[in-house]
Amino acid sequence: MPRRKQRVVRVVDAFGASTIRRALQWLVTVKIAGVILLFDPAALQSFELPKTVFSHALAWPLAALVLVSLWRYGSGIFPRSPINIAVGALAVVWVASTAVAADRYLALFGDPSRYEGLTYLADMLVLYAAVCIAFREPRDFALPAKALAGATLLALVYALVQRVGLDPVRWSADQVQRPFSVFGNPDIFGHFLSMTFGLAVGIATFSPGVRARLVRAVAAAFEFLQVFVWPGDTKRGDEIGTALLGADGAAGNQQVLDLLHGDVEIPCGAG
Repeated sequence: MPRRKQRVVRVVDAFGASTIRRALQWLVTVKIAGVILLFDPAALQSFELPKTVFSHALAWPLAALVLVSLWRYGSGIFPRSPINIAVGALAVVWVASTAVAADRYLALFGDPSRYEGLTYLADMLVLYAAVCIAFREPRDFALPAKALAGATLLALVYALVQRVGLDPVRWSADQVQRPFSVFGNPDIFGHFLSMTFGLAVGIATFSPGVRARLVRAVAAAFEFLQVFVWPGDTKRGDEIGTALLGADGAAGNQQVLDLLHGDVEIPCGAG
């Protein structure tokens, strides 16, 4: 093996065992859970603004840890992948469109109902870099996967509270007929459920191991709760997407299980 290749391997191995990498994994996990669950009933914008502020706030320590990692261990820890080219192209187009935008403020910060301006792009680029360098092995994704499962369960419980009319918060929208849970929008909540429903179907069907029956029972209960709290009058795309995800459980969700058990490789870490 060439000396340069050996040096890169040693550097990557050293970073893999570092505290910085573990801190990145935990920050990414907290960011995922927080963006899903955080909202402030007393705020003028109860959902979008708290989630955006929290996400942007965590982008700073994530960016600092990414820069420290690159400075200390070198660029070899960042995986070489064609995905990087696509992400870079998106960033260039986004920045160019911001430069010629008629409303610069809107282009920088986004509409108050979404906050998806240039600052959002910067936030997501930092998250992309953190995920690429910190999540190098399939088992690394077990932590955010568990956080996603826990956050989804809490979101479903709150939606159930809304569905039965026991929500202690008085909202202007009808949360009984169309629960919006921690998202503030029943359509966005429906999109979220359409993704997690397919995963639950796969886990309920293909969970291996000694505790398979318990895992399947929990996943099946998870699916039932999702159907019960599903917002009425959801968009047709949610219905089609959910049906496809459920039908594709034998293939795609088996890959998810393989991922969590360390049997497949991560595209972001290719090369």
